[in-house]
Formats: sequence, structure tokens, C-alpha cells
Amino acid sequence: MTSDLRFDRDRRHTWARIHPNRRGFSLIEMMIAIVILGLGLIMVATMFPVAWGRARRLQEFTSQVSCTSIAETTVNLQMHVDDGAGPIGFVPNDSPSDRISFAGDQILLSKRQNAFPPNAFLDADSRVHPLHMENIRVKPDEAGFVFENPYMLDPNDLLQPVLSDPEAVLPKGWKTYLEPQVLLIDRVYPPLPPRENVSDSGVFDGEDPRWRAALDTRRFCWAVFHKLDEEYVASVNNSPGSQIGKKRQFKMYYVTLRRTGATHRFARQDTELALLPDPDQRSEPANVQAFDEDEDLLFPVAWRVQILLPRDSIVFPDATTDPTGVRTEVMAGMTDAAESGTETNELVATMFRRGTQFIDEVNGRVYRVQKVRTNGNGDLAFLTLDSEILGPDVDDGEFAGNGRLESDEFLRTVWVFPPRVIGRDSSNNDQPLFAGRPPVVAIETRSLTKFP
Repeated sequence: MTSDLRFDRDRRHTWARIHPNRRGFSLIEMMIAIVILGLGLIMVATMFPVAWGRARRLQEFTSQVSCTSIAETTVNLQMHVDDGAGPIGFVPNDSPSDRISFAGDQILLSKRQNAFPPNAFLDADSRVHPLHMENIRVKPDEAGFVFENPYMLDPNDLLQPVLSDPEAVLPKGWKTYLEPQVLLIDRVYPPLPPRENVSDSGVFDGEDPRWRAALDTRRFCWAVFHKLDEEYVASVNNSPGSQIGKKRQFKMYYVTLRRTGATHRFARQDTELALLPDPDQRSEPANVQAFDEDEDLLFPVAWRVQILLPRDSIVFPDATTDPTGVRTEVMAGMTDAAESGTETNELVATMFRRGTQFIDEVNGRVYRVQKVRTNGNGDLAFLTLDSEILGPDVDDGEFAGNGRLESDEFLRTVWVFPPRVIGRDSSNNDQPLFAGRPPVVAIETRSLTKFP
């Protein structure tokens, strides 16, 4: 034992003589080293969420470019305008008029259109309209494909003034306005293969596991809106002075939409109330409701709702007045009670989130919500937009403008895609509860010229 201790002591002395200036780390040095190491690890760790966010944005940008390209190609190949070959809805099946697809081209969808004789003259409708899209119910094996019906018209209501016989078959020229113009398998990205075991009415009458598995992986789809850039008078019998045979210039809106989960559901607007707001009586408030839960869809769907502009902050720039540069704040969920006496609408107030993009139905401008604040009850939302709204932007005046704003010009009708639905509010007529990010990735506008 003594020899071992002497050996250890001699070995330590030898190491000290060879390395006279070497010593161990102090506690302070260790703490500094740990702090430096921790800072490095934190910096490395923060790179991962940034990289994930950029990868997600890159994926969304790639999907947006692809969706816009596919949508534009589809519109160019499939959508047509009328050439005045004959009365709308009464032409032979091989006439180019059978392929009319742009709602604003001739028909003004209005409550006051009480009659439609074959020799009628129609004003072209330069409001923003969506193309008809096919969607799918949340329980596709029970219900199958469904038509979104964004015009919010009952085909029977439109048919009745045209035909004296209520039992008559809807003419093909009319059906192009009322049926889906783009199928679901073509509007999702990447496109889906055709589904097996589908009846003529679109109901699934058999299983197709491979198709359903492919559907669950689709996270992006697209929608299209269009607006005539110029108003013109069209006649169904191509009488003198008609411009029906001339080219039409459209402003196209290609919307890229996302759903972040295979089981996410999106509510449909109740079409029974679709004619409010009427395009000719926009000062009348709209009673917006949703269909029942069994009508929810798997992909986002557009709603037609109203927002209210502030009366005191809309500026008409002139020689003495300049724009303020302050972003306009609008109200959603409640119209001007002093003017219209309407009740609050919590459903509309909750569908606008930060980042929501919507399209003004009349002037065609696209706005983005930069900030949202709500009142205590949650039935009124104040939306700060990404730009200032000036008088000329909303001075419609029967599409001409008269230098002042009327009551119907403050109450704006817009197209918006609400977020996904997470449940139903039993205390509010089982209306949907929205949650999550806005489904719109981007809205890209392009020009389109179509010749009859």
C-alpha cells in the first residue's frame, strides 16, 4: 500500500515537471463555455422552423403557379362567348351558343327580370361572377359530387319566365350557366383520375379505395372569377346595333385554394337567400346563412356577403384634397343599423381573418385584410385593409359614377372564401363555427380576350 501511494505521488510530480503551466478548467470557464454552446444550439434550432416555413411557402408558391396555369388553360380551351346565332336557349344543339360559359356575357341575373321573350334585349353584366365548379360532400360515399351553385339561383326560377311549360326540359343554352363548368377531378392539384362507380346523377354507388386515397392527399384546388371590362348591349336576335358578335374583354381572377387536412370541411351558403343582396338593390342587407351540416364540402367554396364602408373617411381626391394614405377600415357582420335597421350577423363577422382576400363584386378590386378587431360579443368585426379606398373606387353610379356616394355604394357585396368549419353553434341556429387560416393562397388577375 505504501509503495502504491509513493508511485502515484511520484507520477503526479513527474507530470507537473513536464507540464508546469497546465491546469484544469475553472467553474467560470465552464459556465462561459456552456453559455456559448447553448447560444449556438439555439441558433441552430431556430433555423428549422424558418426552413419549414420557407419550404411551406415555396410549396404554396409552386402550387399557386401550377393552379393558375392549369386554370388559365382550362378557361382558354373550354369557355366561350355567344356569337348571336339565335335566341339564347332555343338554338340547335350544334350551335356555338350552346357553349356559353361566362355569366356576365349576356344575362343580367336580377330579381326584376320578370320576363324573357325570345326577342328581348339584355344588358351585359359587368359584375364579378364565378365560374361554376364541382365540389364533393364530406361524406362522398353517401352523396357524391355536388354543384357549388355560386350564382345562388334556383334553375326553376330562371326557367319559368322563359318557357310557358313548367315541365319542359331546360334548353341546353341555359344549362351551360347552371351546371358545373369545371369538374372536381380537373380543379384539384394535382388532378385526380376519373372515379369509378358513379351514377349519372353524380352519386357514388360503389367503392373506389384508390381514388379516395388519392383524394385525401390533395391539398390544393383552384377557382375562377370573371368580369367584363366593358359594358355593351346584346340582343338575342342580333338586331342592328347589337354588339353580340364583337370580341369581349374579361378580367379573370385565378384563385388558388388550400385545405390543410383531409378531413377538413367547408360550409356552403344557403341559396334560398341568394338573391339578397339583389344586384339592383344593394342597399338592402343580406340575410346570410349556411346550409345544414350534411351539405358541408371537402374543398373551400365562395360566399357572397356584404361589408360596410365608413361614411366619413372615403375621400374624393381633387385639386384641393389629397388621399390620406391611411388604410381603410370596414365593418363585417353588421350593416349600418341607423340606415337599414338590420340585425347583427355573427356568421359574417367570423369568416374574415387576418390575411383574408376578397373581391368586390361591382368594381372587381381585390382586398386583403391586414388586421382584425372585434367587439365584445364577436358579432361585429372591424377589418383594416391593405390599402385606402377612395371615392372613385366605389362610385359605381350604374357603372358610370356620379361623383358622390349613395347608400347602396357604402354597402359592398363581396366574394370571400371562409375558413374551415370546426363545429356548429347550437345557440345560433346551428350556424358553422369557422377556425384556422384563410383558405385562399393567392388571387392572380389576368386579362382575357374572347372572340365569338
